Amino acid sequence: MTATIALEFGSGVFDALLGSSVRAIVLALATWLVLRSVGPRRPAVQHGAWTAVLLGMLLLLLPGLVGSGSGLSPGVALESAIPVFETPLIAQAESLTHSSAGMPASNWRGICGLLFVFGTVVLLARHLIARCRVRRLLRQAESLEWPALESLARVSLRAAPGRKPPRLLAIQGAGGPFAYGALRPAIVLPGEWSNWSLKKLEAVLLHELTHVFRRDGIVEALAAVVASVFWFHPLSYMLKRRLRVLAEAACDDHAVLVSGDREGYAQALLEIARDWRGIRTLPITSMARGVSLGGRIERILGKTRLESGLLSRAVGSCVVAVVLVATLDSLSKRSVYG
Repeated sequence: MTATIALEFGSGVFDALLGSSVRAIVLALATWLVLRSVGPRRPAVQHGAWTAVLLGMLLLLLPGLVGSGSGLSPGVALESAIPVFETPLIAQAESLTHSSAGMPASNWRGICGLLFVFGTVVLLARHLIARCRVRRLLRQAESLEWPALESLARVSLRAAPGRKPPRLLAIQGAGGPFAYGALRPAIVLPGEWSNWSLKKLEAVLLHELTHVFRRDGIVEALAAVVASVFWFHPLSYMLKRRLRVLAEAACDDHAVLVSGDREGYAQALLEIARDWRGIRTLPITSMARGVSLGGRIERILGKTRLESGLLSRAVGSCVVAVVLVATLDSLSKRSVYG
């Protein structure tokens, strides 16, 4: 009986994943066409749009998962609720034998659904272990005091007057600078930061501060969850990579826009990337972890007009609202017809 319930649950999961996977492709194509039709946009706007697609993938999946938990057939639900202790053991064995013999061939959907769930659990556990590694690393950190950090955050990054800048930490052997955390964000510098020039230090702090105020750590965690749930779907990995590229480009643009020194920032970026010795599997946002380093340098030193990497609340709300309204509309239609 437990096997039957598990297979029915797996079938529901399989159907939910299949339906949401197809709808996610449609949603991504629609977003791509919109971004393509409106012409070149700054990376922050594109990042907001693809983040909305990421949220949409999860929203498309939720109704199907809820239905898989409550959609067990009445016969299975009733039989699972009836005590079987008074039934003779031989009768129970014969019942199980007959039920397994008459098991429909479509149970491959249930098996696939359970395999998908197993893969998701493994990948989520792996992500949690990686985050625990970062937390252990932060426990070794030394707190730094740099008075210019608050003014840099307030003036250059338009931080709210009452909002405190992130913690500034230093870790021997950190391998490179990175930002981490959502509720209590921190910027971590390697032990050799004291040997850096002031220009290099400001370039690094501007980049990592932009990550913090853009809340890229939250988006990175969300992308990891989506990639764990849709581990079989190429779109989840494409979104994860695309969001990382756009986040780095947005932070580069903002740091150069604030500093006004393209060559100095490009030199700092090359040095950080050259000296990076960190572990790339850790869930952190780092100046040196961005992909396409050559493209980033070319963009910084080129004639591209750089704009703020901070997405305004109005534009961000509109981008998210438009995509999520379309997603919720498809969910309502699914609830009516399915």
